[in-house]
Amino acid sequence: MPNKNKINLKLLFSWLFGEKDKPSVLRESRDITKLLTPVLLNKLSTEHLINYGNLHDAYDRSDGDKELLMKYLRGITKNLSKSFEFISTYKDERDVKKEFERLKRSFEQLSKILKK
Repeated sequence: MPNKNKINLKLLFSWLFGEKDKPSVLRESRDITKLLTPVLLNKLSTEHLINYGNLHDAYDRSDGDKELLMKYLRGITKNLSKSFEFISTYKDERDVKKEFERLKRSFEQLSKILKK
C-alpha cells in the first residue's frame, strides 16, 4: 500500500474510532454519510478536520468559505431581528448597552472592510 494511502487510512480510523489521546470525531454512524463524506469531498474542509479535529466546523466549511460567510451573516440578521422583540424592555440595562456597543463596533469594522 502506498505511504499516502496508509496516512489517509490512519486518519480515517482515527476519525471513526478515536485514538488513545483523542476521541472519535463521529458521534454516531449516520455522521459518516451526513457529515464526514461532504467534508472529505472538499479539500479545505478536510484540511480543517485534520488540523483541528472538529467535524462540525469542518462540515460548515464543506460548501466553501463564501457559503459559510453567508450562513453567518444570515444568522446575524435572523438573531438581530429576533432581538427587536425584547430591546425596548431591556434597553436601559447596563449589560444590554455594553453588548450593543460591542455589536456596533463589529458593524463599524465590517463596514470598513467592505469599503476597501
